[in-house]
This record gives sequence, structure tokens and C-alpha cells, in this order.
Amino acid sequence: MTLLKLPFLISTTWGINFTMTPPQSPPPQKERVPPTGLELVAPWFPIVAKVGGHYVVQASFWVLAVCEASIILTDCIDHPFSSEVRHLLTGHPNSSGRIYISPLFLSGWFMNLVGTLLRRHCYRMLDSLFTFELSIRKNHHLVTTGPYSVVRHPSYTGAILSGVGVALCHLSRGSWLLECSGILPDSWLIFWSILGFGAFVVTMALGSRMKKEDTILKERFGNQWVQWATRVRYKLFPGVI
Repeated sequence: MTLLKLPFLISTTWGINFTMTPPQSPPPQKERVPPTGLELVAPWFPIVAKVGGHYVVQASFWVLAVCEASIILTDCIDHPFSSEVRHLLTGHPNSSGRIYISPLFLSGWFMNLVGTLLRRHCYRMLDSLFTFELSIRKNHHLVTTGPYSVVRHPSYTGAILSGVGVALCHLSRGSWLLECSGILPDSWLIFWSILGFGAFVVTMALGSRMKKEDTILKERFGNQWVQWATRVRYKLFPGVI
């Protein structure tokens, strides 16, 4: 039964990896817009500056997936090495009952799937215009069809769904992180405070980024952008925000 979790685990890890991988090479410096929000703060953190914040997050999710997959496989393979792996990753000789598929895990998997597919569609629609660095490309044009006819920043909608989905997968009951790792603090107050702070930082950074994008696109395309923004009032989720 536990083996059934492997394909879900692999797909969510691939999904967040795809979501956080730049589809294009960085644009030339002359096409870039001055940074805003967390883009200004990142250079103060050496690891984030040298490796890239998204790569750090990607690596973290790969580590979580490998640890959980290892527990699943060692519970299914009768080998002396299996007990060593279980002891290293859980400290418990019997871990099969700790890893399982929960309803919250499935909900997170579905959110990740939808978000990844939406993000992929946005990559294809914008093609060379889609860069992680804020920029105005040569021969830049305004894309207003497909998901961009529903909300103005659908790629961020996809990223949010994908990110929240994979987080739910690893923070739900039956996950290695929650059940076996011993990494999370015993105090739920501390745990949710950490999550809340992370959500606050992401919200502030994303809000700043969307505002900046709307401003530069309005300056570049003028009335065309105004007409589009009048038709498409919401930024992320129709009827919500």
C-alpha cells in the first residue's frame, strides 16, 4: 500500500522543480527592469545570491522526497542495509505504519498538478518573453489570451498552487517530514509561526512584483494595457484577488 505513494511523491517533486526552473536564459542586462522587493534583499544572503533562492528550495524538496522514498523502499525490501537506512532517517526500526497516503496529501498532489500544468501553459504562451528576471524584451508584446484573459498573472497562480500543494504533501499526516524526521519543532505554535512568517515574506514579495509588472506594462503599452486590465480585473484568482 505504501508503494502507491511513490508515483505521487515523484510527480509532486517534478512539479515543483518544473515550476521553479527558469524556462529561458536570463535576459541581457539592458532589457532588465531595476529589481524590487526580495530581489533587492537577496544579494545580502551569499547562498541565495550565488545559487539562487529557487534552487535552494528545489534542493530542499528533492531531499524530502528522497528521504521519504527511501523509507518506503526499505520497508518493502528485506535487506540488512534497510534497517540501517530506517535507523538513520527515522530512529525507528518499524516505520511502515508511519508513511501513508492521507486525504490532505492527495489534495496537495492535485493542487501541485493543476499549478504545474497552468505554469507550463504560461511558459508556452509567453515563450521568450517569460523570464524569472523582470524585463522588457526586444519586440515585447502584450499577451491577453488563454489564462491571461482570466487573470493578469496566471503564472503566479500556478506557482502558488504548485508550491502550496507540495507543501501540503510534506506537511500532511503520513509524510516523512512530519512523522519520522524529528526536524519540525515540538511546539505547534513555533511551527505555525515559522510557516506564517514564510507566507508573509512570499506574499509581500509577490505583491511587490505584480505591482511592478503592472506598472511597467502600463507604461509600455498604455491604452492597450488599460483596456486589458479593465476586462481582466483580477490578478491571481477570479472573483478573489
